[in-house]
Amino acid sequence: MSLDYHFEADEELSLEHVEAALIKAGWNDIDWAGNIVTALAPDFSIHSERYTDPKSIISENTKGLSFPVYLHISIRTRGPHSDEIFEKFLTELAGISKAQFLVSFQFESLMFWRDSDGLHKT
Repeated sequence: MSLDYHFEADEELSLEHVEAALIKAGWNDIDWAGNIVTALAPDFSIHSERYTDPKSIISENTKGLSFPVYLHISIRTRGPHSDEIFEKFLTELAGISKAQFLVSFQFESLMFWRDSDGLHKT
């Protein structure tokens, strides 16, 4: 069974930050195509896209955060170890950038968020 998560970030987060966090988290299979970065790991894949025109936050629970979304990542996990890979990536990303972000399960249930106090998990 696969689970789909959505990551929404403000303009402070770049695709270069995403790539650096992936590398620090131990990923090797990373591809660039214009304003899109994709990556694969066992039981885990991401598709990152940087918007030229910002979008509104879609996640239902925002923990009071409000920002235009400049970067969206679709995350698909499968298997028992995907949570570890997922959290390592987010921890590395939060250490690289001060960007605010939300990670939700199908835009409904908030799983992680990063605000001025750091990375949080529900």
